[in-house]
Parts: sequence; C-alpha cells; structure tokens
Amino acid sequence: MVDAILACTTCELCNLRCSESLPIEPSWLKLRGQLIEEEKRMTFPPFEMMAAALEKEGNIWAGYRKNRMDWFPEELMEKHGPRRKAKTVYFAGCTASYVESDIGIGTVKLLDAAGVDFTHLGNRENCCGSVLTLLKDPPVAADIGKIRLDEAVEAGVRKVLALCPCCEFQLRVSVDKKQLPVEVVDLSRFASEALGHKLPDPHPEVRRQWAVFEAMIALMTPQGFADLMGTM
Repeated sequence: MVDAILACTTCELCNLRCSESLPIEPSWLKLRGQLIEEEKRMTFPPFEMMAAALEKEGNIWAGYRKNRMDWFPEELMEKHGPRRKAKTVYFAGCTASYVESDIGIGTVKLLDAAGVDFTHLGNRENCCGSVLTLLKDPPVAADIGKIRLDEAVEAGVRKVLALCPCCEFQLRVSVDKKQLPVEVVDLSRFASEALGHKLPDPHPEVRRQWAVFEAMIALMTPQGFADLMGTM
C-alpha cells in the first residue's frame, strides 16, 4: 500500500471510479507527505532532481530560464506572443517548452488555425509546481501555482488553457484553494467543446463529496471530538 501511495501519478481516475464518489487522490497526497516527512520514506530521485531544477531555473528539466520561449513559432510571435493582449493564455508547461517542443508548436498552430484569440506569457511562464505535489509538498505547490495564475491575472487573462495534464491539475487546485478569478481548462476539453461535444464537469460533485469527507476526518481528531462534546 505504501508503494502504491508513493507511486501515485495524480491522474484522479480513482476519484471518478470510486463507488462513493470520494476524492481519494487528495488523501493520497496528504499521506505521501506524511510518509516522506514524518516516516522518512524514500521518494523517487528524479522528483528530487526536478524540484531542485524548479528552484534554480523555474522548470523541471534544468533548462535555462532565458530559453523557455525558444520553441514558440516565430511566424506567430506577433499574433500570439507575450506582447499580445488576450483573455485566454496558452500555458504550455515545462515539458512542451524544453523537451517535447513539437507538441507545443503543433498546439499553437492548431489554436491559431481554429481562430482562438490567445496569448503566451513568454519567459514569465515558469513551472506550475506540480512536481512538489508529486513529491511531498502540496501546500507549497499550490502557492507556486497561485504565483503563475497571478501573473496571468495581471496580464488581463481570464482563462488558462493548459496543455499538460499535470499543469491543469495543479493550476486548478490552486484556483480552488486560493479562490482566484481565473478559469483553468485542459486542452482536450477545450478542443472537444469547440467541436460541439459537451462533456460533464465532475469537479462540483467531487468538491461536494470532499467537503463531507474532510468534515468526518476533522471529527475523528481530538480537537474534533472536543468541539463536538462542547455542543452537547
């Protein structure tokens, strides 16, 4: 069980398949933090290396911060580059910016061909912080995600279009925890809805179930019992 918790990829499939609709994935992240911090369990060395690269260069692949925008198609720089003002920002993430740049290039060209009005933050776009969620420190990851979203809000953006599923997850969590005035949308949902396919949003039900789950957890603590006895 410990190995399974440490190896969780945060895909959230467990949330969707749970017969009681409980948000299992956030609980696993809390357990992972306790296992690593309190019980000194080993985590994956690549995650530690990624966290160190994030701190130094703002990305998980140890690429230079100044080179983050090098992949962006030159012919679309004026139309969708960082000088462009738009309500939607395309958040490519670290992997598309430094490793799989063809995916980032293809997505930008696809969005442009579809007539989407969007911009890119340029070298101001740094890591969303999800590697810290994978590692052991979701609260710090949420803070990093908030910084990224604050940068988008300052640029006048109201929607963040995330290519990477890890970025989408982390930025969405940051929006929920920090109550930020911006919407985070994953690329697949955006493309599906643009093609006329309506997809159900699972997040409201997950949040509702999670509120009940957290209340029960709080009730089982010494303080929770004390508070309950105080009402009798």
